Amino acid sequence: KQSQILLQAHLEQAATAMAWPYGAYNGLAVKAAADAGMTTVLTLDEGSNVDPQASAIHRKLVSNRTDARDLKRWAEDIYEKPPLRAAHIDIDYIFDENPAQFSRNLDLLLDRIKSMQLGTVFLQAFSDPDGDGVADALYFQNRHLPVRADIFNRVAWQLKTRAEVDVYAWMPVLAFALPDKQINVQLAVASTDGSHRTRYHRLSPFDAEARRIIAEIYSDLGRSSRFSGVLFHDDAFLTDREDVGAAAQQLLDRHNISKLPVNHRTEALLRFTDELTRILRFWQPGLKTSRNLYAEVLLNPRSEQWFAQNYQRFLDRYDHVALMAMPFLEGAENPKAWLRDVVARVAASSDGIERTVFHMQTRDWNIAAPIDDAILAEHFDLLLRNGVRHIAYYPDDFYNNHPRLETVRGKLSINEFPALKEDWD
Repeated sequence: KQSQILLQAHLEQAATAMAWPYGAYNGLAVKAAADAGMTTVLTLDEGSNVDPQASAIHRKLVSNRTDARDLKRWAEDIYEKPPLRAAHIDIDYIFDENPAQFSRNLDLLLDRIKSMQLGTVFLQAFSDPDGDGVADALYFQNRHLPVRADIFNRVAWQLKTRAEVDVYAWMPVLAFALPDKQINVQLAVASTDGSHRTRYHRLSPFDAEARRIIAEIYSDLGRSSRFSGVLFHDDAFLTDREDVGAAAQQLLDRHNISKLPVNHRTEALLRFTDELTRILRFWQPGLKTSRNLYAEVLLNPRSEQWFAQNYQRFLDRYDHVALMAMPFLEGAENPKAWLRDVVARVAASSDGIERTVFHMQTRDWNIAAPIDDAILAEHFDLLLRNGVRHIAYYPDDFYNNHPRLETVRGKLSINEFPALKEDWD
């Protein structure tokens, strides 16, 4: 408002556009600018400027390191998006109670990710030290769960600025362990036969109080940190025996979901992630979305009733589908044949190859051992030979160089000439 007063006083002309410094803005800033008469905003968000009615104009930040090859790549990326190649990182692996050791761990990770020349990191924003998939604490300040350490924003920003990658916040959708054990049980997903006790502990998406708590956790994440996207965890599922009570039916009826010709639980979870996305985009306007999908849903569409997941509807809803292409986890007798089948089914879907990220496993959890690098290289090659564009892997063990840096850089680097890029640096 003050700048408008000065412009009007000295130039007799008010501004109509706001250029966000280094592209940093959120919903509050957009509203403040609009209230002051600046209804057009200049961002550093990705995308072309083809809509003359759009209120946001996208730009690229030019620095003293920008050269003609960068300009060429930026122009090409408008029309053909680069492949998404990602490492899936556990902050639990990095964190240490000793600040000096934590800093050393972080430096080691940053050097590794930069050397891999990937474009993306899926970064754990929650703490799960026992590995059961449930958030016991969070790595950012929030209203509802303990904060193990307020470091998510620091790690994300260091990855963005030093390793030059886009960071996605990897977050549960339902699997939160609330500190009050009684409330934690009251708000949890229940089943008709007690089978929910053998699966993830999840808060019910049909319970208004549970939805409020989760929504506030996501709002706190968006407000406290800067990141490019969100990866919704694989905890967002419901079986045909879960959450069949009155509260679920009331919500389904209130939103007319029960009358839709789709799986009711699938649609309810889709709408809940829509709500969480809207919350995050208020704070991170250019946010991209990705959601984990069980491979069984792709291979056997009838299994939607057991998971409340649907491949085609995920493609329609999210920027990317994070397909858990993990043959050892699935107990495949012939992992290569299994992967070829998965690729063929993805390719058979409209936009499947362009929108599906193949999440590969680097550890065989059935035998608690890392998968040999030679096998990983064969699997990466198989995907690439069959036209797969987007690949991620989990987990990354940077302490023990697994998978080997050379394997990841040689197969997944998004740079056309990795060795030349190293010379530039």
